[in-house]
Amino acid sequence: MRLIAILITTLLAVNNCPAKPLDRVAILERAIAVAPEVETAKASLSEAAANIISARVTPQPEIEFEMEEVAIDRPGISDSEMTVTWARDIEPKHRRSLRINVAKAESNVNKAQLRTELLVYLYEVTEAFYEVAAKDLELQLAKEQEKLAQDLLDVAKKRVRAGATPGLEEERASIEHAATKIDTESARLTLDAARKRLAEFLNWNPNKLGSLETSAIDERSVPSAKKAKEKMQLFHPELLASKEELFAQGLSIDLARNEQLTTWRTMAGVQHFTGNSEQALVLGISVPLGNRKRNKGALLAAKAREKRVKHELQVLGRSLERKLNLALATAHRAQSILKSIDSTILPRAEAVFSAVKEGYLRGELSYADLLEARRALVGASKKRVAALIEFREAHIEVEKACGGTESLHTLVEEVLQ
Repeated sequence: MRLIAILITTLLAVNNCPAKPLDRVAILERAIAVAPEVETAKASLSEAAANIISARVTPQPEIEFEMEEVAIDRPGISDSEMTVTWARDIEPKHRRSLRINVAKAESNVNKAQLRTELLVYLYEVTEAFYEVAAKDLELQLAKEQEKLAQDLLDVAKKRVRAGATPGLEEERASIEHAATKIDTESARLTLDAARKRLAEFLNWNPNKLGSLETSAIDERSVPSAKKAKEKMQLFHPELLASKEELFAQGLSIDLARNEQLTTWRTMAGVQHFTGNSEQALVLGISVPLGNRKRNKGALLAAKAREKRVKHELQVLGRSLERKLNLALATAHRAQSILKSIDSTILPRAEAVFSAVKEGYLRGELSYADLLEARRALVGASKKRVAALIEFREAHIEVEKACGGTESLHTLVEEVLQ
């Protein structure tokens, strides 16, 4: 019901621009409400449920009718014998319960794989969301550079008008300003492309997307390596899917062993002798000759699959741990750079630029000094934006390596229920 409500809200929002900035959770809710992957997942779950129903089916009983010694050279069936029997296969002990358990285990594997696929899709949307946020930061930085270049151009014009500096300085400042305008336009086009990609996930017009709220991730702390690894073992969908598959393979081995046992067939019925109107009870049992090697191939194949899954689980665990360690190191480094820039580098660059600008207006410093101070300030601002973008990307990678957030799991479970 919640997904239906989200879908209705999404459809209404197509014609109404959101009144407030959309955060990541709101974007993901809308994305999964209209995702074709959801219908695919539901169809796959229905198929798995049907397999469980099929596994519960017991051998179907049969009724047989036979007539013997029917006369064909004279009318009537006075000397014939008629037999009506009921027959049914008897499966070896526990085979049906093993078959059901295997079907349920395979259903759990299927659900775990679907959970992985849906989380991958949600992280594709998340990456598109933060790509828009990153391009928006770059556009804001480009606008600040353009404004700064405009200020320098105004200052240079004043100095030239006052005869305190040659006209070449105004020309240089004008070129610098024109270059920043080009950078601003380029950043705007890049942002538009990123917004278009995000809007495609939501079936929205990019112009209806509105602004985005990204402060939540910026305020989060990076988890310790120990806690991150514990969470990865408990919640990572690929690890859980592999563990479910390993369990299912163990049950498949048990079923393959059971299928080495033969299936007996029992019969019971009544035989009627037409000539003297006598009847007799007929009982029978059919026991196939034993051959315990007849299912050896299936048993060996099940054991080989179990061994393969064990090795794949070990390889996956090591691979995810390496990715987690790299993401943690990147996030810690970016976070450290951000703190350094915010506390020291950027305030100093702003103070130096302000002082040099005042010195230039008084004629104490050259235009080259002013340009150098501007480049230092712009460089610090660019480093801060780059570090913030890197921190966000690394934080998302840490999230993915840990298996996702609680809100993402809630969305996925609502689809799989």
